[in-house]
Amino acid sequence: MVTKQKQEKALSTPNERIFKLSLWQPPSTAMHRAGLAGLYMSLKHLTPEKGKVIDWELTPDSITLKWQCSDRQALSWLLANTYQIDEYHIQGLIKIPALGNISSSVQVGIHQGILNTFLQHGKSRTTEKVSKTVKLELGEDNVLELKYQAVQRYNYQDLGALKLYDKNDDFLPQIRIIKWVYPNASEKHNALGEKTKLQESPEGFISLLFAPIACSYYQVKSRLKLSKYRWALIIPHVNNLEFFAKIRQTEGFQTVSYEKFFASGIEDASLHYLMTAVGAKTADKQKLSSCEVWAFGDVPWSKQQKTNTARQTIQFDAKIIQIYEEVFYNYLNNGIKFGKNGSYISVSFGREIATENLVKGLPWYYGLHNILKFNTEVFAQLNYEKKNLHNTKEAMIEKGLTDKNATLFSDAVTWQLYLQLGEVAGNTSSNHPNFDRVKTKILMNIRKCRNQSDFSKLQNLVFGTPTTAQNPFLEEIELGAFYLWARENWQDCLSLMTLAIVGYKNPWKTERTATILEKKGRKRPEYLSDDESEDEFDESDTNEPENEDSEADEMADIPMTF
Repeated sequence: MVTKQKQEKALSTPNERIFKLSLWQPPSTAMHRAGLAGLYMSLKHLTPEKGKVIDWELTPDSITLKWQCSDRQALSWLLANTYQIDEYHIQGLIKIPALGNISSSVQVGIHQGILNTFLQHGKSRTTEKVSKTVKLELGEDNVLELKYQAVQRYNYQDLGALKLYDKNDDFLPQIRIIKWVYPNASEKHNALGEKTKLQESPEGFISLLFAPIACSYYQVKSRLKLSKYRWALIIPHVNNLEFFAKIRQTEGFQTVSYEKFFASGIEDASLHYLMTAVGAKTADKQKLSSCEVWAFGDVPWSKQQKTNTARQTIQFDAKIIQIYEEVFYNYLNNGIKFGKNGSYISVSFGREIATENLVKGLPWYYGLHNILKFNTEVFAQLNYEKKNLHNTKEAMIEKGLTDKNATLFSDAVTWQLYLQLGEVAGNTSSNHPNFDRVKTKILMNIRKCRNQSDFSKLQNLVFGTPTTAQNPFLEEIELGAFYLWARENWQDCLSLMTLAIVGYKNPWKTERTATILEKKGRKRPEYLSDDESEDEFDESDTNEPENEDSEADEMADIPMTF
Protein backbone atom coordinates (compact mmCIF):
# COMPACT_ATOMS: atom_id res chain seq x y z
CA MET A 1 0.00 0.00 0.00
CA VAL A 2 1.33 3.45 -0.92
CA THR A 3 1.90 5.73 2.10
CA LYS A 4 0.68 9.31 2.16
CA GLN A 5 4.29 10.57 2.17
CA LYS A 6 5.15 8.56 -0.96
CA GLN A 7 2.04 9.83 -2.74
CA GLU A 8 2.90 13.44 -1.98
CA LYS A 9 6.49 12.90 -3.08
CA ALA A 10 5.35 11.29 -6.33
CA LEU A 11 2.89 14.09 -7.06
CA SER A 12 5.60 16.67 -6.60
CA THR A 13 7.99 14.91 -9.00
CA PRO A 14 8.55 17.22 -11.95
CA ASN A 15 9.39 14.39 -14.39
CA GLU A 16 6.37 13.42 -16.47
CA ARG A 17 5.83 9.75 -17.20
CA ILE A 18 4.69 9.00 -20.77
CA PHE A 19 3.58 5.64 -22.18
CA LYS A 20 2.55 5.25 -25.80
CA LEU A 21 0.53 2.16 -26.71
CA SER A 22 -0.27 1.28 -30.32
CA LEU A 23 -2.31 -1.40 -32.07
CA TRP A 24 0.73 -2.31 -34.14
CA GLN A 25 3.36 -2.08 -31.42
CA PRO A 26 5.03 -5.48 -30.82
CA PRO A 27 3.96 -7.86 -29.47
CA SER A 28 0.75 -7.18 -31.40
CA THR A 29 -1.32 -10.24 -30.47
CA ALA A 30 -5.11 -10.28 -30.65
CA MET A 31 -5.24 -10.21 -26.85
CA HIS A 32 -3.00 -7.11 -26.68
CA ARG A 33 -5.12 -5.29 -29.27
CA ALA A 34 -8.33 -6.26 -27.50
CA GLY A 35 -6.82 -4.97 -24.27
CA LEU A 36 -5.96 -1.67 -25.93
CA ALA A 37 -9.58 -1.41 -27.09
CA GLY A 38 -10.74 -2.06 -23.52
CA LEU A 39 -8.43 0.69 -22.25
CA TYR A 40 -9.76 3.05 -24.93
CA MET A 41 -13.32 2.40 -23.76
CA SER A 42 -12.36 2.94 -20.13
CA LEU A 43 -10.65 6.25 -20.85
CA LYS A 44 -13.58 7.46 -22.95
CA HIS A 45 -15.85 6.71 -20.01
CA LEU A 46 -13.49 8.61 -17.69
CA THR A 47 -13.39 11.74 -19.88
CA PRO A 48 -14.79 13.98 -17.06
CA GLU A 49 -11.81 12.89 -14.90
CA LYS A 50 -9.22 13.54 -17.61
CA GLY A 51 -6.15 15.34 -16.27
CA LYS A 52 -6.89 14.91 -12.56
CA VAL A 53 -4.52 11.97 -12.08
CA ILE A 54 -3.88 10.74 -15.60
CA ASP A 55 -3.95 12.63 -18.87
CA TRP A 56 -4.25 10.93 -22.25
CA GLU A 57 -4.47 11.29 -25.99
CA LEU A 58 -6.63 8.95 -28.07
CA THR A 59 -6.40 8.16 -31.79
CA PRO A 60 -8.04 5.36 -33.79
CA ASP A 61 -4.90 3.22 -33.45
CA SER A 62 -3.00 4.47 -30.39
CA ILE A 63 -3.25 5.70 -26.81
CA THR A 64 -0.75 7.97 -25.06
CA LEU A 65 -0.86 8.01 -21.25
CA LYS A 66 0.73 10.76 -19.18
CA TRP A 67 1.05 11.35 -15.46
CA GLN A 68 3.29 13.06 -12.97
CA CYS A 69 2.63 10.77 -10.04
CA SER A 70 4.16 7.34 -9.46
CA ASP A 71 3.24 4.48 -11.79
CA ARG A 72 1.67 2.67 -8.84
CA GLN A 73 -0.62 5.57 -8.02
CA ALA A 74 -1.62 6.13 -11.65
CA LEU A 75 -2.44 2.49 -12.39
CA SER A 76 -4.24 2.04 -9.07
CA TRP A 77 -6.45 5.03 -9.87
CA LEU A 78 -7.20 3.74 -13.35
CA LEU A 79 -8.07 0.21 -12.19
CA ALA A 80 -10.23 1.49 -9.33
CA ASN A 81 -12.33 3.45 -11.82
CA THR A 82 -12.50 0.58 -14.32
CA TYR A 83 -13.07 -2.63 -12.37
CA GLN A 84 -15.65 -2.50 -9.59
CA ILE A 85 -18.20 -4.67 -7.78
CA ASP A 86 -21.94 -4.10 -7.98
CA GLU A 87 -23.30 -3.35 -4.53
CA TYR A 88 -26.78 -2.15 -5.42
CA HIS A 89 -28.27 -3.67 -8.56
CA ILE A 90 -27.17 -7.35 -8.43
CA GLN A 91 -24.87 -7.67 -5.46
CA GLY A 92 -21.48 -9.24 -5.96
CA LEU A 93 -21.31 -9.05 -9.76
CA ILE A 94 -18.27 -7.68 -11.55
CA LYS A 95 -19.10 -4.15 -12.63
CA ILE A 96 -17.36 -2.42 -15.56
CA PRO A 97 -18.75 1.11 -16.02
CA ALA A 98 -16.99 1.50 -19.39
CA LEU A 99 -19.45 -1.00 -20.91
CA GLY A 100 -22.26 1.49 -20.49
CA ASN A 101 -25.84 0.84 -19.48
CA ILE A 102 -25.93 -2.93 -19.87
CA SER A 103 -28.90 -5.11 -18.92
CA SER A 104 -28.94 -7.52 -16.00
CA SER A 105 -28.63 -10.49 -18.37
CA VAL A 106 -25.54 -9.00 -20.02
CA GLN A 107 -23.95 -8.18 -16.67
CA VAL A 108 -24.50 -11.74 -15.42
CA GLY A 109 -23.16 -13.19 -18.68
CA ILE A 110 -19.97 -11.10 -18.52
CA HIS A 111 -19.48 -11.88 -14.82
CA GLN A 112 -19.80 -15.64 -15.44
CA GLY A 113 -17.56 -15.44 -18.49
CA ILE A 114 -14.70 -13.59 -16.78
CA LEU A 115 -14.76 -15.96 -13.79
CA ASN A 116 -14.57 -18.99 -16.10
CA THR A 117 -11.81 -17.73 -18.39
CA PHE A 118 -9.52 -15.03 -16.98
CA LEU A 119 -10.23 -15.43 -13.26
CA GLN A 120 -10.61 -19.20 -12.90
CA HIS A 121 -8.08 -19.81 -10.15
CA GLY A 122 -9.33 -19.37 -6.59
CA LYS A 123 -6.47 -17.03 -5.74
CA SER A 124 -7.47 -14.63 -8.50
CA ARG A 125 -10.73 -13.72 -6.78
CA THR A 126 -12.43 -13.97 -3.40
CA THR A 127 -16.01 -15.19 -3.58
CA GLU A 128 -18.76 -15.56 -1.02
CA LYS A 129 -19.13 -19.08 0.36
CA VAL A 130 -22.85 -19.31 -0.44
CA SER A 131 -24.09 -18.76 -3.99
CA LYS A 132 -26.58 -15.99 -4.62
CA THR A 133 -29.66 -16.23 -6.84
CA VAL A 134 -30.87 -13.81 -9.47
CA LYS A 135 -34.04 -13.92 -11.58
CA LEU A 136 -33.59 -12.98 -15.22
CA GLU A 137 -36.47 -12.20 -17.54
CA LEU A 138 -36.28 -14.06 -20.84
CA GLY A 139 -38.85 -12.86 -23.31
CA GLU A 140 -42.33 -11.82 -22.25
CA ASP A 141 -43.35 -14.45 -19.71
CA ASN A 142 -40.24 -16.56 -19.10
CA VAL A 143 -38.11 -16.14 -15.99
CA LEU A 144 -34.85 -17.99 -15.37
CA GLU A 145 -33.69 -18.43 -11.80
CA LEU A 146 -29.90 -18.52 -11.82
CA LYS A 147 -27.27 -19.12 -9.15
CA TYR A 148 -24.02 -17.18 -9.34
CA GLN A 149 -20.82 -16.68 -7.36
CA ALA A 150 -20.71 -13.24 -5.80
CA VAL A 151 -17.20 -11.75 -5.58
CA GLN A 152 -15.74 -9.70 -2.74
CA ARG A 153 -12.56 -8.81 -4.64
CA TYR A 154 -10.72 -9.85 -7.80
CA ASN A 155 -7.24 -9.37 -9.17
CA TYR A 156 -8.04 -6.69 -11.70
CA GLN A 157 -8.80 -4.43 -8.76
CA ASP A 158 -5.57 -4.88 -6.81
CA LEU A 159 -3.32 -6.91 -9.21
CA GLY A 160 -2.91 -9.68 -6.64
CA ALA A 161 0.69 -10.48 -5.77
CA LEU A 162 2.23 -9.34 -9.05
CA LYS A 163 5.66 -7.76 -8.79
CA LEU A 164 5.35 -4.61 -10.88
CA TYR A 165 7.26 -1.78 -9.27
CA ASP A 166 10.72 -0.78 -8.18
CA LYS A 167 11.54 0.97 -4.90
CA ASN A 168 10.24 4.26 -6.32
CA ASP A 169 6.89 2.70 -7.19
CA ASP A 170 7.61 2.90 -10.91
CA PHE A 171 7.24 -0.02 -13.32
CA LEU A 172 9.99 -2.61 -13.61
CA PRO A 173 11.50 -2.79 -17.13
CA GLN A 174 9.96 -6.25 -17.60
CA ILE A 175 6.86 -7.59 -15.84
CA ARG A 176 6.14 -11.29 -15.49
CA ILE A 177 2.84 -12.42 -17.04
CA ILE A 178 0.75 -15.11 -15.36
CA LYS A 179 -2.43 -16.97 -16.28
CA TRP A 180 -5.08 -14.54 -15.14
CA VAL A 181 -3.47 -11.72 -17.13
CA TYR A 182 -3.09 -13.84 -20.27
CA PRO A 183 -5.04 -17.13 -19.97
CA ASN A 184 -2.82 -20.21 -20.02
CA ALA A 185 0.36 -18.13 -20.11
CA SER A 186 2.72 -20.01 -17.81
CA GLU A 187 6.14 -21.58 -17.69
CA LYS A 188 6.26 -24.91 -19.50
CA HIS A 189 8.01 -26.81 -16.75
CA ASN A 190 9.49 -25.89 -13.40
CA ALA A 191 12.79 -27.50 -14.36
CA LEU A 192 13.24 -24.99 -17.18
CA GLY A 193 12.90 -22.08 -14.78
CA GLU A 194 13.29 -18.57 -16.13
CA LYS A 195 13.69 -19.69 -19.75
CA THR A 196 9.97 -20.25 -20.28
CA LYS A 197 8.52 -17.46 -18.14
CA LEU A 198 6.60 -14.84 -20.09
CA GLN A 199 7.46 -11.20 -19.58
CA GLU A 200 6.04 -7.96 -20.90
CA SER A 201 7.04 -4.35 -21.16
CA PRO A 202 4.96 -1.94 -19.05
CA GLU A 203 3.05 -0.89 -22.21
CA GLY A 204 2.20 -4.49 -23.11
CA PHE A 205 1.22 -5.27 -19.53
CA ILE A 206 -1.11 -2.26 -19.31
CA SER A 207 -2.85 -3.35 -22.53
CA LEU A 208 -3.47 -6.88 -21.27
CA LEU A 209 -5.10 -5.63 -18.08
CA PHE A 210 -8.07 -4.31 -20.04
CA ALA A 211 -8.65 -7.28 -22.38
CA PRO A 212 -11.68 -8.61 -20.40
CA ILE A 213 -13.60 -5.44 -21.32
CA ALA A 214 -13.33 -5.97 -25.08
CA CYS A 215 -13.68 -9.77 -25.09
CA SER A 216 -16.97 -11.63 -25.20
CA TYR A 217 -18.02 -14.84 -23.50
CA TYR A 218 -20.25 -17.81 -24.31
CA GLN A 219 -21.14 -20.83 -22.24
CA VAL A 220 -20.80 -23.85 -24.52
CA LYS A 221 -23.00 -26.95 -24.42
CA SER A 222 -21.35 -29.15 -27.02
CA ARG A 223 -22.56 -32.66 -27.76
CA LEU A 224 -19.61 -33.36 -30.03
CA LYS A 225 -16.81 -32.13 -27.77
CA LEU A 226 -18.64 -32.63 -24.44
CA SER A 227 -16.76 -31.28 -21.40
CA LYS A 228 -13.73 -30.44 -23.54
CA TYR A 229 -15.63 -27.29 -24.54
CA ARG A 230 -17.25 -25.52 -21.59
CA TRP A 231 -16.64 -21.86 -22.37
CA ALA A 232 -15.76 -19.84 -25.44
CA LEU A 233 -13.67 -16.68 -25.11
CA ILE A 234 -14.05 -14.40 -28.13
CA ILE A 235 -11.07 -12.12 -28.79
CA PRO A 236 -11.85 -9.54 -31.48
CA HIS A 237 -9.22 -8.61 -34.06
CA VAL A 238 -9.35 -4.89 -33.43
CA ASN A 239 -7.97 -2.66 -36.19
CA ASN A 240 -9.65 0.61 -35.21
CA LEU A 241 -10.14 1.56 -31.56
CA GLU A 242 -12.81 4.15 -32.23
CA PHE A 243 -14.91 1.88 -34.45
CA PHE A 244 -14.67 -1.04 -32.05
CA ALA A 245 -15.68 1.06 -29.03
CA LYS A 246 -18.87 2.05 -30.88
CA ILE A 247 -19.58 -1.57 -31.83
CA ARG A 248 -19.09 -2.82 -28.26
CA GLN A 249 -21.62 -0.33 -26.95
CA THR A 250 -24.38 -1.04 -29.46
CA GLU A 251 -27.73 -2.48 -28.42
CA GLY A 252 -26.74 -5.96 -29.58
CA PHE A 253 -24.09 -6.12 -26.85
CA GLN A 254 -25.93 -4.21 -24.13
CA THR A 255 -29.48 -5.51 -23.94
CA VAL A 256 -29.46 -9.09 -25.23
CA SER A 257 -31.30 -11.83 -23.36
CA TYR A 258 -29.32 -14.27 -21.23
CA GLU A 259 -29.82 -17.26 -23.54
CA LYS A 260 -27.76 -15.43 -26.18
CA PHE A 261 -24.68 -16.13 -24.02
CA PHE A 262 -25.03 -19.86 -24.79
CA ALA A 263 -23.57 -21.59 -27.82
CA SER A 264 -23.51 -25.13 -29.19
CA GLY A 265 -19.81 -24.93 -30.11
CA ILE A 266 -16.98 -22.48 -30.70
CA GLU A 267 -17.98 -21.96 -34.36
CA ASP A 268 -21.51 -21.12 -33.26
CA ALA A 269 -20.13 -18.67 -30.68
CA SER A 270 -17.85 -16.99 -33.23
CA LEU A 271 -20.52 -16.60 -35.90
CA HIS A 272 -23.03 -15.28 -33.38
CA TYR A 273 -20.44 -12.76 -32.20
CA LEU A 274 -19.63 -11.57 -35.74
CA MET A 275 -23.33 -11.39 -36.56
CA THR A 276 -23.90 -9.20 -33.52
CA ALA A 277 -20.82 -7.05 -34.05
CA VAL A 278 -20.98 -6.47 -37.79
CA GLY A 279 -23.89 -8.31 -39.39
CA ALA A 280 -24.09 -9.54 -42.96
CA LYS A 281 -25.77 -6.45 -44.38
CA THR A 282 -23.09 -3.92 -43.49
CA ALA A 283 -20.16 -6.12 -44.56
CA ASP A 284 -17.75 -3.40 -43.39
CA LYS A 285 -14.43 -5.11 -42.69
CA GLN A 286 -13.08 -1.84 -41.32
CA LYS A 287 -15.25 -2.48 -38.30
CA LEU A 288 -14.15 -6.03 -37.55
CA SER A 289 -12.43 -8.33 -40.02
CA SER A 290 -12.12 -11.44 -37.84
CA CYS A 291 -11.94 -12.80 -34.32
CA GLU A 292 -10.25 -15.54 -32.37
CA VAL A 293 -12.16 -18.02 -30.27
CA TRP A 294 -10.56 -19.94 -27.43
CA ALA A 295 -12.31 -22.96 -25.96
CA PHE A 296 -11.94 -23.70 -22.25
CA GLY A 297 -12.84 -27.10 -20.90
CA ASP A 298 -11.96 -30.05 -18.73
CA VAL A 299 -8.91 -32.23 -19.27
CA PRO A 300 -7.73 -35.19 -17.15
CA TRP A 301 -4.48 -33.52 -16.07
CA SER A 302 -6.06 -30.31 -14.78
CA LYS A 303 -8.97 -30.90 -12.44
CA GLN A 304 -8.93 -27.59 -10.57
CA GLN A 305 -9.51 -25.23 -13.48
CA LYS A 306 -10.48 -25.26 -17.13
CA THR A 307 -7.77 -25.53 -19.77
CA ASN A 308 -7.52 -23.83 -23.14
CA THR A 309 -8.48 -26.85 -25.28
CA ALA A 310 -8.80 -25.23 -28.71
CA ARG A 311 -8.06 -22.02 -30.59
CA GLN A 312 -9.47 -20.95 -33.90
CA THR A 313 -9.52 -17.81 -36.04
CA ILE A 314 -12.79 -17.03 -37.80
CA GLN A 315 -12.64 -14.61 -40.73
CA PHE A 316 -15.56 -12.31 -41.43
CA ASP A 317 -17.40 -13.51 -44.53
CA ALA A 318 -20.63 -11.70 -45.42
CA LYS A 319 -22.13 -14.76 -47.13
CA ILE A 320 -21.39 -17.05 -44.20
CA ILE A 321 -22.80 -14.57 -41.69
CA GLN A 322 -25.90 -14.17 -43.85
CA ILE A 323 -26.48 -17.94 -43.94
CA TYR A 324 -25.97 -18.13 -40.19
CA GLU A 325 -28.31 -15.22 -39.48
CA GLU A 326 -31.10 -16.06 -41.93
CA VAL A 327 -31.10 -19.85 -41.63
CA PHE A 328 -29.24 -21.47 -38.75
CA TYR A 329 -29.92 -18.76 -36.17
CA ASN A 330 -33.63 -18.74 -37.00
CA TYR A 331 -34.39 -22.41 -37.59
CA LEU A 332 -31.87 -24.18 -35.35
CA ASN A 333 -32.63 -21.95 -32.42
CA ASN A 334 -31.76 -22.02 -28.75
CA GLY A 335 -34.25 -21.20 -26.03
CA ILE A 336 -35.51 -21.65 -22.52
CA LYS A 337 -36.96 -25.03 -21.60
CA PHE A 338 -38.75 -26.34 -18.54
CA GLY A 339 -37.74 -29.64 -16.98
CA LYS A 340 -38.13 -31.55 -13.73
CA ASN A 341 -35.48 -29.40 -12.04
CA GLY A 342 -36.85 -26.08 -13.26
CA SER A 343 -36.04 -23.94 -16.28
CA TYR A 344 -32.78 -24.18 -18.23
CA ILE A 345 -31.20 -22.95 -21.47
CA SER A 346 -31.34 -25.47 -24.31
CA VAL A 347 -28.97 -25.24 -27.28
CA SER A 348 -29.43 -26.72 -30.73
CA PHE A 349 -27.39 -29.82 -31.55
CA GLY A 350 -28.19 -29.30 -35.21
CA ARG A 351 -26.69 -25.82 -35.08
CA GLU A 352 -23.44 -27.22 -33.69
CA ILE A 353 -23.11 -29.55 -36.67
CA ALA A 354 -24.23 -26.93 -39.20
CA THR A 355 -21.97 -24.11 -37.99
CA GLU A 356 -18.90 -26.34 -37.76
CA ASN A 357 -19.44 -27.37 -41.38
CA LEU A 358 -20.23 -23.83 -42.50
CA VAL A 359 -16.91 -22.52 -41.17
CA LYS A 360 -15.04 -25.40 -42.84
CA GLY A 361 -16.72 -24.77 -46.19
CA LEU A 362 -18.57 -28.11 -46.12
CA PRO A 363 -22.26 -28.85 -46.80
CA TRP A 364 -24.15 -27.95 -43.65
CA TYR A 365 -25.38 -31.52 -43.16
CA TYR A 366 -21.94 -33.13 -43.67
CA GLY A 367 -21.15 -35.91 -41.21
CA LEU A 368 -24.71 -36.12 -39.92
CA HIS A 369 -24.68 -39.90 -40.43
CA ASN A 370 -21.77 -40.23 -38.01
CA ILE A 371 -24.12 -39.26 -35.16
CA LEU A 372 -25.57 -42.77 -35.53
CA LYS A 373 -22.30 -44.05 -34.04
CA PHE A 374 -22.96 -42.16 -30.82
CA ASN A 375 -25.14 -43.57 -28.08
CA THR A 376 -28.93 -43.34 -28.14
CA GLU A 377 -29.06 -40.23 -25.91
CA VAL A 378 -27.12 -38.16 -28.44
CA PHE A 379 -29.21 -39.38 -31.37
CA ALA A 380 -32.37 -38.72 -29.35
CA GLN A 381 -31.34 -35.07 -29.04
CA LEU A 382 -30.87 -34.85 -32.82
CA ASN A 383 -34.21 -36.61 -33.35
CA TYR A 384 -35.89 -34.06 -31.09
CA GLU A 385 -34.92 -31.35 -33.57
CA LYS A 386 -36.45 -33.14 -36.57
CA LYS A 387 -38.85 -30.32 -37.40
CA ASN A 388 -36.10 -27.69 -37.20
CA LEU A 389 -33.77 -29.82 -39.32
CA HIS A 390 -36.46 -30.21 -41.98
CA ASN A 391 -37.12 -26.46 -42.02
CA THR A 392 -33.38 -25.76 -42.25
CA LYS A 393 -33.07 -28.14 -45.21
CA GLU A 394 -35.92 -26.41 -47.02
CA ALA A 395 -34.58 -22.93 -46.29
CA MET A 396 -31.15 -23.83 -47.65
CA ILE A 397 -32.71 -25.30 -50.80
CA GLU A 398 -35.02 -22.33 -51.34
CA LYS A 399 -32.06 -19.94 -51.07
CA GLY A 400 -30.11 -21.94 -53.63
CA LEU A 401 -27.47 -22.92 -51.07
CA THR A 402 -27.75 -26.68 -51.59
CA ASP A 403 -26.19 -28.51 -54.54
CA LYS A 404 -28.83 -29.51 -57.15
CA ASN A 405 -27.83 -33.18 -57.07
CA ALA A 406 -27.95 -33.14 -53.26
CA THR A 407 -31.47 -31.66 -53.39
CA LEU A 408 -32.55 -34.25 -55.94
CA PHE A 409 -31.08 -37.09 -53.86
CA SER A 410 -32.79 -35.82 -50.69
CA ASP A 411 -36.16 -35.47 -52.41
CA ALA A 412 -35.84 -38.91 -54.01
CA VAL A 413 -35.05 -40.56 -50.67
CA THR A 414 -37.96 -38.74 -49.03
CA TRP A 415 -40.33 -40.05 -51.72
CA GLN A 416 -39.04 -43.61 -51.35
CA LEU A 417 -39.58 -43.37 -47.62
CA TYR A 418 -43.08 -41.99 -48.23
CA LEU A 419 -43.94 -45.02 -50.37
CA GLN A 420 -42.47 -47.50 -47.90
CA LEU A 421 -44.33 -45.94 -44.99
CA GLY A 422 -47.50 -46.00 -47.09
CA GLU A 423 -47.09 -49.73 -47.64
CA VAL A 424 -46.72 -50.30 -43.92
CA ALA A 425 -49.88 -48.29 -43.26
CA GLY A 426 -51.78 -50.21 -45.94
CA ASN A 427 -50.72 -53.58 -44.57
CA THR A 428 -51.54 -52.79 -40.95
CA SER A 429 -55.03 -53.22 -39.54
CA SER A 430 -54.34 -51.18 -36.40
CA ASN A 431 -54.52 -47.41 -36.16
CA HIS A 432 -50.87 -47.27 -35.09
CA PRO A 433 -48.66 -48.78 -37.81
CA ASN A 434 -45.00 -49.29 -36.89
CA PHE A 435 -43.34 -46.64 -39.04
CA ASP A 436 -40.22 -46.65 -36.85
CA ARG A 437 -39.39 -50.15 -38.06
CA VAL A 438 -38.86 -48.86 -41.61
CA LYS A 439 -36.78 -45.88 -40.51
CA THR A 440 -34.69 -47.91 -38.08
CA LYS A 441 -33.87 -50.53 -40.72
CA ILE A 442 -32.43 -47.88 -43.05
CA LEU A 443 -30.62 -46.05 -40.25
CA MET A 444 -28.96 -49.27 -39.09
CA ASN A 445 -27.74 -49.94 -42.62
CA ILE A 446 -26.42 -46.37 -42.85
CA ARG A 447 -24.51 -46.97 -39.65
CA LYS A 448 -22.91 -50.13 -41.10
CA CYS A 449 -21.88 -48.41 -44.34
CA ARG A 450 -18.07 -48.14 -44.53
CA ASN A 451 -17.26 -47.80 -48.24
CA GLN A 452 -18.68 -47.34 -51.73
CA SER A 453 -19.54 -51.02 -52.02
CA ASP A 454 -21.64 -50.87 -48.85
CA PHE A 455 -23.27 -47.70 -50.15
CA SER A 456 -24.30 -49.39 -53.39
CA LYS A 457 -26.10 -52.08 -51.38
CA LEU A 458 -27.77 -49.36 -49.32
CA GLN A 459 -28.93 -47.62 -52.49
CA ASN A 460 -30.59 -50.84 -53.61
CA LEU A 461 -32.35 -51.11 -50.26
CA VAL A 462 -33.70 -47.56 -50.44
CA PHE A 463 -34.38 -47.18 -54.16
CA GLY A 464 -35.14 -50.81 -55.00
CA THR A 465 -38.38 -51.11 -53.03
CA PRO A 466 -40.50 -49.65 -54.53
CA THR A 467 -38.51 -49.23 -57.71
CA THR A 468 -37.22 -45.89 -58.89
CA ALA A 469 -39.72 -46.10 -61.77
CA GLN A 470 -42.33 -44.89 -59.28
CA ASN A 471 -40.17 -41.97 -58.09
CA PRO A 472 -41.28 -38.71 -59.76
CA PHE A 473 -38.14 -36.88 -58.63
CA LEU A 474 -36.00 -39.22 -60.75
CA GLU A 475 -38.05 -38.74 -63.90
CA GLU A 476 -36.54 -36.99 -66.91
CA ILE A 477 -32.98 -37.16 -65.59
CA GLU A 478 -29.95 -39.18 -66.62
CA LEU A 479 -30.04 -41.90 -63.96
CA GLY A 480 -26.58 -43.18 -64.81
CA ALA A 481 -24.98 -39.77 -64.18
CA PHE A 482 -27.07 -39.31 -61.04
CA TYR A 483 -26.02 -42.64 -59.53
CA LEU A 484 -22.40 -41.96 -60.49
CA TRP A 485 -22.57 -38.64 -58.61
CA ALA A 486 -24.10 -40.41 -55.61
CA ARG A 487 -21.37 -43.08 -55.64
CA GLU A 488 -18.60 -40.46 -55.83
CA ASN A 489 -20.19 -38.49 -53.01
CA TRP A 490 -21.37 -41.46 -50.99
CA GLN A 491 -20.51 -39.99 -47.58
CA ASP A 492 -22.51 -36.84 -48.33
CA CYS A 493 -25.35 -39.06 -49.47
CA LEU A 494 -25.27 -40.99 -46.20
CA SER A 495 -25.75 -37.70 -44.37
CA LEU A 496 -28.55 -36.70 -46.76
CA MET A 497 -30.27 -40.05 -46.11
CA THR A 498 -29.96 -39.53 -42.37
CA LEU A 499 -31.38 -36.01 -42.71
CA ALA A 500 -34.26 -37.25 -44.87
CA ILE A 501 -35.18 -39.87 -42.26
CA VAL A 502 -34.67 -37.81 -39.11
CA GLY A 503 -36.34 -34.73 -40.59
CA TYR A 504 -38.97 -36.68 -42.50
CA LYS A 505 -42.13 -34.90 -43.53
CA ASN A 506 -44.72 -36.12 -45.98
CA PRO A 507 -43.62 -34.59 -49.31
CA TRP A 508 -47.21 -33.51 -49.96
CA LYS A 509 -47.08 -31.41 -46.80
CA THR A 510 -43.96 -29.51 -47.88
CA GLU A 511 -44.88 -26.68 -50.25
CA ARG A 512 -41.78 -26.99 -52.47
CA THR A 513 -42.00 -30.74 -53.05
CA ALA A 514 -45.81 -30.67 -53.33
CA THR A 515 -45.49 -28.12 -56.16
CA ILE A 516 -42.96 -30.37 -57.96
CA LEU A 517 -45.24 -33.39 -57.58
CA GLU A 518 -48.24 -31.53 -58.99
CA LYS A 519 -46.15 -30.37 -61.97
CA LYS A 520 -45.15 -34.01 -62.53
CA GLY A 521 -48.84 -34.89 -62.82
CA ARG A 522 -49.21 -36.48 -59.40
CA LYS A 523 -52.51 -35.95 -57.61
CA ARG A 524 -52.62 -34.89 -53.96
CA PRO A 525 -54.00 -37.74 -51.82
CA GLU A 526 -57.57 -37.07 -50.78
CA TYR A 527 -56.95 -37.85 -47.12
CA LEU A 528 -54.56 -34.88 -46.85
CA SER A 529 -57.28 -32.37 -47.66
CA ASP A 530 -59.36 -33.31 -44.65
CA ASP A 531 -57.12 -35.36 -42.40
CA GLU A 532 -54.09 -33.56 -40.99
CA SER A 533 -53.45 -36.14 -38.29
CA GLU A 534 -50.53 -37.89 -39.99
CA ASP A 535 -48.20 -36.92 -37.15
CA GLU A 536 -46.51 -40.32 -37.18
CA PHE A 537 -44.77 -39.21 -40.36
CA ASP A 538 -43.74 -35.80 -39.05
CA GLU A 539 -43.20 -35.25 -35.38
CA SER A 540 -43.63 -38.44 -33.41
CA ASP A 541 -41.31 -37.23 -30.66
CA THR A 542 -42.07 -33.85 -29.14
CA ASN A 543 -40.32 -34.05 -25.80
CA GLU A 544 -36.72 -32.96 -25.53
CA PRO A 545 -34.39 -35.11 -23.41
CA GLU A 546 -34.30 -33.52 -19.98
CA ASN A 547 -31.62 -33.19 -17.29
CA GLU A 548 -29.82 -30.45 -19.22
CA ASP A 549 -28.14 -29.27 -16.05
CA SER A 550 -26.28 -32.53 -15.62
CA GLU A 551 -26.06 -33.61 -19.26
CA ALA A 552 -22.29 -33.10 -19.51
CA ASP A 553 -21.71 -35.52 -16.66
CA GLU A 554 -24.11 -38.10 -18.05
CA MET A 555 -22.53 -37.87 -21.52
CA ALA A 556 -18.92 -38.05 -20.38
CA ASP A 557 -18.43 -41.58 -21.69
CA ILE A 558 -19.81 -40.99 -25.20
CA PRO A 559 -17.16 -41.86 -27.82
CA MET A 560 -16.31 -38.80 -29.91
CA THR A 561 -16.24 -40.36 -33.36
CA PHE A 562 -17.67 -37.41 -35.26
